[in-house]
This record gives sequence, structure tokens and C-alpha cells, in this order.
Amino acid sequence: MKPLFLLSHCLLNNYSKVEPFANRNKELVQVLLQFEAGVIQLPCPEFSYLGGKRWGMVKEQYDSSGFRNHCQKLLKPVLDQLGDYMKVDDYVVYYLGIKGSPSCGVINTCSNESYSGEIEGKCFAETKIVESQGVFIEELLALNNSYGIKINLLEVDEDNIESTIKEVKNILI
Repeated sequence: MKPLFLLSHCLLNNYSKVEPFANRNKELVQVLLQFEAGVIQLPCPEFSYLGGKRWGMVKEQYDSSGFRNHCQKLLKPVLDQLGDYMKVDDYVVYYLGIKGSPSCGVINTCSNESYSGEIEGKCFAETKIVESQGVFIEELLALNNSYGIKINLLEVDEDNIESTIKEVKNILI
């Protein structure tokens, strides 16, 4: 079985992130290329919804029917494509999501029940990382129910990228 990695958009395109959080993940991408892994870059729901001049937001701010509908529109073609891949060969699908992302967090997302985020790096209320999936991931998994593709979730901790690289190498070796 061949590994096929779905990547959060910002892992390959650093420019899609809110500027204070832009972090290059060159080493992780190099490992995927070195082992000639299959890679599909997912669209960035935050950038395509609000553009590049947005500020940092929390899950509660993205948790709206409008944003969820947007995520579904972005994800349906990806799941159609994955279904076509599965007809050709046996792939093991992995999603690499971003720790703390309000959209792409796999295990952890940023949260603030008072719906606050930050503007220009200044927090206006208590924002914290909680154990929960981001909105985009929730929609990916919900839509995938009708496709039935097993998607293994891996969280990229950009503050400890070495641990993610080790986990990915173990999959590829």
C-alpha cells in the first residue's frame, strides 16, 4: 500500500498564513519529496474565504454556516479525486494538519468562547489551545462519511517539527 499525503495548504505555501504565524516547513516537505511520497495540497479555506489581509481568528469565529459551506465546496473535489485514486491502487491516506489552527487543527485548535482573536499580534481576550478539531477538518471528516475513505490524521507541531518529520519518516520507510 502506498502512502498518499493530504497537506494543509500552508505546509507548501507559507504566504497563505496570517503573517505573524508564517513558518516555513521546508524540512518536512523535503522528506516527502525525498521518499517520492504522493502529495495533494488542499486549498486554504481561510485565505480563500477572507484573503491575505486577515487577522488571526479562533475556531468560534469560523464556526458559521457560511464558512462551513465554503469548506464543503473546497473539499468535495478533493474527495472526488481521492475516490478516483482509490480505484487505481491501494493507498493509505494521511492528512497533515496544523496544531492550533482554527481550520486545520487535527487534535488541537485555538479557541476563545468570547469570539476574540488577535489583531496585529495583540490578544484582546484569553485565547487558548484546546483539544478539538478545526472547522475544515470537521467538514472533511463529515463529507468523507459518504466516501468511506480511511483518512489517518497527523498533527504538525510547527514548534517541534522534528517530531512530525520522525513520524512521517516512519510511515515512509
